[in-house]
Amino acid sequence: MEDAGQRAYFAIDVRMLPTEQGGRRTPAGPRYRPQLDLGERSASGEAVQWDCEWVMDDALGPGESTVVYLRLFGLSDEALRSGQHLDFFEGRQLVATGEVVTVVRAGEPLPPTVETACRACGFDEGDHRWVGGSPQYVICPGCGVESGVGDVG
Repeated sequence: MEDAGQRAYFAIDVRMLPTEQGGRRTPAGPRYRPQLDLGERSASGEAVQWDCEWVMDDALGPGESTVVYLRLFGLSDEALRSGQHLDFFEGRQLVATGEVVTVVRAGEPLPPTVETACRACGFDEGDHRWVGGSPQYVICPGCGVESGVGDVG
């Protein structure tokens, strides 16, 4: 059995599909385990899906985007590369899409996740509003809500 601590993680810029587009109805938790579809097909034509785990600081709701750290199960780390498009499923239901941003090599610490979109209104001009699950107390020019004050809970 392979040691998960000796595996690479992949930083994935991921977007959960909104519920009205077939996405989840509830948020995905901090250690979410969807199936990864790389476009492979079995001899019978069925999609081949791989187990994986997302590591993130907080839950990610339908329609939301963030960077998550992906760990592969049953698939070589060499299967993914920077810039690659990914589709994530729960059974046959597409729930998220993403793109590989970078690789965190085995043994290296995971950098903190960064949120740039306002949790209240979704406005995103690239300011770091939350880093590693901690608010940066930035006021949103779109709605006036301060990260860590009006967007908690």
